[in-house]
Amino acid sequence: MSTREKILKVALEFFLNNTYREVSINDIVREAGITKGGHYHSLH
Repeated sequence: MSTREKILKVALEFFLNNTYREVSINDIVREAGITKGGHYHSLH
């Protein structure tokens, strides 16, 4: 699974179980096991 796919899978799980205001980039990258820089590099 690519980094992008990990991010999207984790983000989907967070948003299905929490409100928009409850989810942060920190939550997503921590759960995906990547850095914030890796997140931005993979999606931009």
